[in-house]
Amino acid sequence: AEKSKVDSKDATLKGTSKTAHKDEAQPEETSAEEKCTAMQKLVVQIKELEGTPSRIDSSTVMAVIQEVPGWVMGLEE
Repeated sequence: AEKSKVDSKDATLKGTSKTAHKDEAQPEETSAEEKCTAMQKLVVQIKELEGTPSRIDSSTVMAVIQEVPGWVMGLEE
């Protein structure tokens, strides 16, 4: 009986995880306005990094890269 509780808990967590990913998913087409806003935010982040070279480390760069939308990298067409 205890194993089934663990299994159902795992299933619940997996279901929650999938739901969270659906909420985070971008719509298939991104409007030009949304793309412009995303690019402006990205440029601001890059300029902030350039303005404070002492802040630049691998984790900061990774944080900026993770914010780059898939369509910028050519993942969406």
